[in-house]
Amino acid sequence: IIAVLSDRNYVLYRDGRKISRTYQRIREFNDGVAIINMGGSWRIICDNIKYFKGGKYGLINDTGKVILLCDMFSDMFFIGDGLYVAMFYNTKNEKRYHVINKDGQLVSKITLDYDEIKYCGIPRHFFVLKNNKYGLYNYLSEEIIKCEFDEICTFDYVDHKWVARVCLNNRYGYINEKGNMVKSFT
Repeated sequence: IIAVLSDRNYVLYRDGRKISRTYQRIREFNDGVAIINMGGSWRIICDNIKYFKGGKYGLINDTGKVILLCDMFSDMFFIGDGLYVAMFYNTKNEKRYHVINKDGQLVSKITLDYDEIKYCGIPRHFFVLKNNKYGLYNYLSEEIIKCEFDEICTFDYVDHKWVARVCLNNRYGYINEKGNMVKSFT
């Protein structure tokens, strides 16, 4: 059980006992591990909508044990099968990404020419934004779909296949996880 003590305080409880320290954020557990954040803050935008910004990210397991300290990564997201993409800033203040496992160990360095990396929905994969175009890569930084789409939505598993809505030159359609058209552009 994760207890929310306030907008800025999350604590992990088990059997009525507090088993973790207080964190600014604890995300959902995946494969027995959750992303935690320290040092961030909640912001409010129009219509009282809250979002969390800043701080450093790490990992804890479901017993409250810290797996990865909140001291390096400025963002982190789960990509399935016990893998996470973690973002940090290098000494030139440029974004850099690593794939780490649920034990906090480096699996691969993402050494692509990119503007940003985002969650995509398919296990072990992520979106890459390059020159305002989206593509799909796997956790080993191998290109699956070339960066050519103006917009791409998170993949969903529908009728035993992965599909995503995409936009190319103001026309919309659906593709599978290999980039093949499932439904043509309209």
